[in-house]
Amino acid sequence: MYKIFLIAHVIISISLILMILAQSSQGAEITSSSNSSGNVFGSKGSGSFITKSIINLAVLFFCSCLVIGTYANKSYKNKISNIQFEEEITEDKASDVEK
Repeated sequence: MYKIFLIAHVIISISLILMILAQSSQGAEITSSSNSSGNVFGSKGSGSFITKSIINLAVLFFCSCLVIGTYANKSYKNKISNIQFEEEITEDKASDVEK
């Protein structure tokens, strides 16, 4: 399950980076061209489409960070509790041997 969230996180982050780069290049095209009829989304539509996409990807990125962090924290706590449990067992065995 952790690998699935990690792969999704990587895909979301790459998509977010590409959308941010597309936003800056699209803004340069809009300001440099005097004729906006050649734009794919139109001058106003491209900003709102890209902006909404970036917002949605940012929310997904934030949520995936929380899920991965929560999962990693639970995994870490389980490892720590297993180590403490193993130490208690070895201490009990050592005290039994001394008796």
